[in-house]
Amino acid sequence: MKVVILAPRGTRVDGRLSDASHVETIGWDGSPTDMSVPKPSGWASAVQRRCGNSIPARIALRLVGADNSTQFARAVVADEGARRAIAEADLIVAAEEDATLAAWRASRAARHPRAVFGMAAALVAVGASGGAS
Repeated sequence: MKVVILAPRGTRVDGRLSDASHVETIGWDGSPTDMSVPKPSGWASAVQRRCGNSIPARIALRLVGADNSTQFARAVVADEGARRAIAEADLIVAAEEDATLAAWRASRAARHPRAVFGMAAALVAVGASGGAS
């Protein structure tokens, strides 16, 4: 089973997951991942700093595509290597909140992969929970 983990800031892969499947990680440039995609554009970071982190600001950022989740999803789609890895995946894991939109879009666009949030769900999906709770 091939597992692709979307982790913008990078993540440690649980050994049980690595033992049970072939795992590739995708994150921002400079993150500790197997494959990296370009970081968000400067305009998005500037808009985020100006708007702040209130709920209305976060909604507005999502609407204009300046939030981290949308920026990561766009970067994944724009990268040919990431698209290829996702197309070959049996399971897509969103390792953090900013990866959920990319995982959801990828699972809808690809042939049949399942998407889950978090390492615990990934372990259950590949049948490698090994007593994890």
